[in-house]
Amino acid sequence: MMKISTPEAACADVLKLVADPTRLYILRLLAAGPKVVKEINAGLAIGQNLLSHHLKTLKESGFLLSERRGKSIAYSLAPGIYDKRRDALELGCCKLTFAR
Repeated sequence: MMKISTPEAACADVLKLVADPTRLYILRLLAAGPKVVKEINAGLAIGQNLLSHHLKTLKESGFLLSERRGKSIAYSLAPGIYDKRRDALELGCCKLTFAR
C-alpha cells in the first residue's frame, strides 16, 4: 500500500520527532547556543549511544548542524529553526513556543 503524503502527515511526522522529551530538551538547550556533546549530556544522564541516536535523528531531520572542535563535536540549531524573539522553534508546519 502506498503512503499518501499530505501536509498534515508531514506535520505529524515533525511533531512526533519533537514529542520525545530527550529531543525536545536538546532543542531547547541548543536554543541558548552551540554545545558539545558532553555539555548536552550533562543534563540528561543517558548513555552516550542513546544521545548519539537522538542527535543523529535531529541532524538528519534538518534541525541540527554539527562541527568538529578538536576531539569533540559541537551541535547547534540549523538557521531558521529558532525564533529568539518569540522563544519558539520553527517546525515548518507550526511553531512551538516555550513557556517562560
